[in-house]
Parts: sequence; structure tokens; C-alpha cells
Amino acid sequence: MNRPESLKKCLDSLASQTVPPTEVIIVHAGWDERLGERLARDYHTAPFALRYVRSRPSLVLQRNLGIERSSGAVVFFLDDDVVLEPEYVERVLDVYLADTAEDVGGVQGSITNALGLRWGTAWLRRLFLLTRPGKRGHLQRSGFPCLSFAVAQSTDVEVFSGCMMSFRRKWLDRHRFDEALEKDWSGDDWDLSYRISRQARLVQLPNARLAHDQVEASRDSLRNVWRMTVTNHRYLYAKHLRAGGGGWVPWLWAEAGLLLLAVLRMLGGRGPEALQGVLDGYRDLRRASLP
Repeated sequence: MNRPESLKKCLDSLASQTVPPTEVIIVHAGWDERLGERLARDYHTAPFALRYVRSRPSLVLQRNLGIERSSGAVVFFLDDDVVLEPEYVERVLDVYLADTAEDVGGVQGSITNALGLRWGTAWLRRLFLLTRPGKRGHLQRSGFPCLSFAVAQSTDVEVFSGCMMSFRRKWLDRHRFDEALEKDWSGDDWDLSYRISRQARLVQLPNARLAHDQVEASRDSLRNVWRMTVTNHRYLYAKHLRAGGGGWVPWLWAEAGLLLLAVLRMLGGRGPEALQGVLDGYRDLRRASLP
């Protein structure tokens, strides 16, 4: 979506794979009506079949549409601002091929520039169990994930990061991205991967590597991102964890931390958008305008 230069780098890295994918599906929700024509011209000699699909803007719908249009036994999901190292696809597929019992439901790699990701005040995120990087890649009691971006050895995890996921098709036939989150993009990746992890192994590899540039051109406004964080947190906590021990207490604890983090950002001179977004989210909860 509206990142043509990033998309070209991503496609070039796919064309350079030691084992290229059979097909690449571009699900496009941006403004450029001629993107499909240029892609067909520029990649007509690529080692994969390139398919172009138009969609209205919605990450969840775009991902589900990509599943429907794909045909492979293994489906990769890549953001348009990632660049894969040449062996990425081969090393992911090696895990599936070696798993003759098909216990592995999904595989993701590691991000080479993960240390450059901005996570704000680390101690506060850890104390209030907010979304943060971590080695185990699991869903915390608060309802926020601890995401593993890079590992030193092959590791089983509970949740994946949306920029570099892959799954066996049979699990995508049983689970799709939750279209109750159609208008939002926060949490759909770990929601799907967490559901699949309840029934199959999810594996993260150290030697399948990519860079995630995190280009901001098509990202939503910061205020809306924080609003979605609040509303989606409420929805996904109720979906996965409310029935467990603690009731709503872990959710409230995390929301207190989210509010504090937004206030600290504003006091630190980073603008009021985060706090405004959190308050917007609370208003949405009060009006029950939730999926």
C-alpha cells in the first residue's frame, strides 16, 4: 500500500532466492491504479508467477484475499517493506520438508535489524505486560504479546510477527484472519498465529533472515494506531484470556500501563497523539463500538 520503492526491493529479493517461490500474490490497496501493469512488465521474466489483486484498504481482508488466491501447500506472508536474504525461502521450506509428521504448522525467520525497532520505555512495558520484544514469543496474561524478532537457535513460539509469517495451508483452511478486525490492523497477526499454536507447533529460525525497513508511508495516523491498540486489546483479551484466571484484572493492569506510557510520551515532548488515541479508544469502549 503506497510503498512502490519498498515493494520493488521486496520483489527483487524474492526473485533472487536460492529456492524461489512458485507464485507471488500482490494484494494492493494503494492509490496507484497502474501498479499492476508495471509489475507485469517488470517481472515477466521472474522465476515465479506474479498475480496482482486489488482490494479495499484492510490488512485483514488483504491477507485473507491472498490466502484465497494462492495455491501453495505453504503460504508466506511478507510485508512490502521487507528484504529477504537469498536463502530465506529455502531454509523455511527445509523445516516443512523435514517435518514428515506435519507437527509444524508455521515457520518464521529472524529480523536482522530488530535492534533498531523502537519500543519506548522498556521497563514500563515489562512492568505492565505491554507489547514488547522478547525471546519466547508468547502471549502474556495481559492480552498483549511478547514478540520474538530474532533467535539464536531454532525455537518454538506462540505468536508470530506479521511481516514474516508462513503456515501450512491446511491450517489456513481451518483458521483465517479475524475479519472482526477489518477496520484495524493491530493484533491480527498474533491472533491467527496464537490460534494455530494451540493445535500445531510454530517454529522461529535463526538462519532464515530478513531486514524490515518499517517504511511509514502507508501506516495509519499515530492517534488511530493508539486507539486501535486499546479497542483491539479489549476484543482480543476477551477472545483468548478472559475465561482464564484473573478475570479482567490483567487487562485493567495493562491498560493502566498503556495510559501511563501515553502520558510519558507527551511529557517527553513526543506530542499528544498517543494520549489522544488512548482516550479515543476508551470512548469507543464506553460506546461499545467494538467488533
